[in-house]
Amino acid sequence: MTDKNSPRNLIEQLSKRIKQGQRSVLATVISTKGEPPCQVSQKILLGTKGEIIAGTLGCSEFDTQASQLAISILGKNKVQLISLQHDLGEIEVYFEPYKPMEHLVVLSATPIAYWLLKWAKDLGFTTALIESNSQLITPSFREDVDVIVNDANELGAWENIRVVHTNHNSSDLATQIATLVKNGANFVGIVGSKRHSALYLEELKEVGLAPQTISKIQTPIGLDIGANTPQEIALSILSAVVAIKNNRPGNLMSI
Repeated sequence: MTDKNSPRNLIEQLSKRIKQGQRSVLATVISTKGEPPCQVSQKILLGTKGEIIAGTLGCSEFDTQASQLAISILGKNKVQLISLQHDLGEIEVYFEPYKPMEHLVVLSATPIAYWLLKWAKDLGFTTALIESNSQLITPSFREDVDVIVNDANELGAWENIRVVHTNHNSSDLATQIATLVKNGANFVGIVGSKRHSALYLEELKEVGLAPQTISKIQTPIGLDIGANTPQEIALSILSAVVAIKNNRPGNLMSI
């Protein structure tokens, strides 16, 4: 069994939390004064409420002080160098907030979905495919996608979720999207023309999504590049997703 306070466990836990969409603070001792019960390079990993995930700064006093600072550090989302005090001395601690990875969740195993998921990993997204029909999930999907599930509920609550539904004729479109929105999706796009939009947007109202939430759904989705093939459509959609992630308009760059 791996020791909770071992460096190996701490790094494993940090990596796991980043991939699962959970924010964290990593605190590392970089110097000491006096004779505090702590050594340089000792680390502690803290969660969003200041809870200790792994590691220690050497004693409960330092761990408690670090815990109390975690929420503020995550709120500012900036690295900070802070001195912590003890009767036997003080330590200088480097606090690093870690944001979760961006997640791209794609619904329906379509040709467009394949290229979205394949290229999204190169753009730094972790990827998930939701498809209830296992016969549509080809070996290529299984090779290139991080997570494949039958239902949105299986993903749980992640941060930084971007959702793209690639089959506007899907019978469970509304329920799957509603679940993802309730679980934290901060962007939803649906492939399809405006002709189809009214039908499934009305379904989203029926399953309980608020009008202001529905109004933010992008449909059709993607930048206007004259896309026709699955690859071109996927490129158009990913360009829009990256532009929104980076708070950019997605216009042509000026000379």
